[in-house]
Parts: sequence; structure tokens; C-alpha cells
Amino acid sequence: TFQRVLLMTDGTVTDVLEVYAGEAIRVVILDQRFEDPSSDPPELNAEGAERLLHRTVLLQGAISGTNFIHAESVIAPDRLPSEILEGLLETGRPIGRLLNQGRIETFREIVGVGYEPAGDCAAYFGIETTANLVSRTYRIHVAQRPVMRITEKFPTTWFSQVVEL
Repeated sequence: TFQRVLLMTDGTVTDVLEVYAGEAIRVVILDQRFEDPSSDPPELNAEGAERLLHRTVLLQGAISGTNFIHAESVIAPDRLPSEILEGLLETGRPIGRLLNQGRIETFREIVGVGYEPAGDCAAYFGIETTANLVSRTYRIHVAQRPVMRITEKFPTTWFSQVVEL
């Protein structure tokens, strides 16, 4: 049930994870770089010479060090207010929290849900490379324009246990 909540939520995943894990969630930035629009996912409709920010992170338990989610984002940074972009580049704050803090009205659109082999992500979760990950991809729209495409992944065995309250 909790896996379905993570896959279908249109809210901030970090908040949902914190409730589940019973601990704060921190962002561990694995990679963050600007690229030209030739790497544009079609979901963002990059225009002309518009640059894109590629960001790969882990959502990790601040106390346990458990990697809960691996996330890859492609962001059209010039479509964001400068304070949001600065927050992405200069802090470890989650995207959803930065948008909320900036009071940015958003719409999240799920564009895909599925399974895939863990591959290179396996090491983050301590699983075999052939183990399956559950993934979801969604777009975040700001002012009716797609601004981000985010893919979040976690092992199929994660979040399957019942938590006592």
C-alpha cells in the first residue's frame, strides 16, 4: 500500500517519506550539472538555447543513513524564480520543499510508472544489479509550463513492511 502511495502521490515525497521512516530525510547530491537542450526530454519542450539542469540525488534517512529513493531530475532552470534555482544549486533542500517555501503554485503530472533492473543504482540500496526497482516519472508544471521531469526509483522490496504507530 505504501509503495502505491509513493507512486501516485502528487505531493512532496520527502514529507511522506519522513512520516513513514520516523526520521528527517536529507538530500544527498550525487551529480548536478548544466547541459544544452540537445539532452532535452520531450516532456520539457526546451526552447532554443535554453539550458537544462541535470540533477541526481538520494533521499536518505538523516539518522539511519538509509537510502530510500534515488531520483534523477531534468530542470528548465530559467523557468524558475531565481531563489528556487539558488536553493537547488546551493543547498541540499528537496525540490518540493523549495517550491513550497517559495509559495510556487505547481501541478504534478505522472507520466510513467514501472519496473526496471537496478543496474548502477544497486549499490545505493545494497541489492543485486538484477533486482528490480519500482520507478515513477512525473512532470512539475509552473505557470502552466513544464519545468521539471523527475524519475524516482526504489527497490521493489522497500516499504512493504507494516509500520506500527
